[in-house]
Amino acid sequence: MDNQIKSEENSAKATVVLQVINTDAPYATISELAEIYDIEANVVEQRLKAHWSLEAALTTHS
Repeated sequence: MDNQIKSEENSAKATVVLQVINTDAPYATISELAEIYDIEANVVEQRLKAHWSLEAALTTHS
């Protein structure tokens, strides 16, 4: 039982869960959003993994 709980915790930590904000949106992937906002997809992904909001990750240009 303890091994199962630890496994679930590790799995949850390793997974970045992105919630769909609006299911009617014409885009669904980080790559598509990054292209729309003219920013590299890998930069957006790194920011999301660092717990940035989706808006900040897409609209903050360095």
